[in-house]
Amino acid sequence: MMTLTDAAGFFNDQVFTDVFSSATFSGQVLPFPDSVRSGSSTRRRILDVAPGIVMPNQRLVTTAGQVYIVADANLDFFHGETIREKYPILPVDNQYTLCTVGQLLAGSGGTTGVYVSPSYFRRLTFEDQSEYSAGFSLYLSSYYQIPAGGVVYGNGEYYRTREISRIDSIGLGVAEAAELVDPVSAVTIQMYSQSHDPVLDSYPALTPVTNVPVLTEHISLDFQHESLGFTEVRAGDKAISILKSAADVNINDLIGKYKVLSKTDLDTWNTCHCRRVS
Repeated sequence: MMTLTDAAGFFNDQVFTDVFSSATFSGQVLPFPDSVRSGSSTRRRILDVAPGIVMPNQRLVTTAGQVYIVADANLDFFHGETIREKYPILPVDNQYTLCTVGQLLAGSGGTTGVYVSPSYFRRLTFEDQSEYSAGFSLYLSSYYQIPAGGVVYGNGEYYRTREISRIDSIGLGVAEAAELVDPVSAVTIQMYSQSHDPVLDSYPALTPVTNVPVLTEHISLDFQHESLGFTEVRAGDKAISILKSAADVNINDLIGKYKVLSKTDLDTWNTCHCRRVS
């Protein structure tokens, strides 16, 4: 005799595999209620499985060549008995690295191979330029956490998170981020002696340091009013991050064509408030 549970799982004939192991289970993909809308939920679907199926710890499964992030379960009951479980799932196509600014500049460290689905949701406008930056919601497995000020990069894309990632109402990990366009470059650093030369009435220039990787952003995306020697922000100012091991810059030093006005000590790197001088 077929039970209601058997009937509910009759079409669960699609095989799903844990992305990080060979573990499999059967289920079926159903439409998501809001998938007809244009927005972050457009690509979402529902994974329908039998009661008792255990989702992988990292909440990532694949079927027919498509990887999905798995959210939290919603249970269907009949006479107090669970007859099926439904999980919102989100297809993801690309892998990224989650890291700090220091790890990005050093070219090592961080968490690699993380599936992330960026979803555009707003403009970030700045008073000193006609262009605007894109604000994104970065969706990922709730297994991972991204700190505020973290970097998510891959596939030629760079994102700076503005908040600690959180778990949304359906169980997906999400963080608000600003997209950065070609933010990493190699520049020449001109530092100056901290000892004043009374004869020349100047601070002598030291030997330039060349080919130093830096991360450059609009100043509105990274500054702290309480940093030592904070200077009022003006149009065109940049926040430039540099590894201390590459060049421990100080106020009035030059990073490329930008003069250091103040700096904030952040672990293995400094983030400097800079202004163009030429």
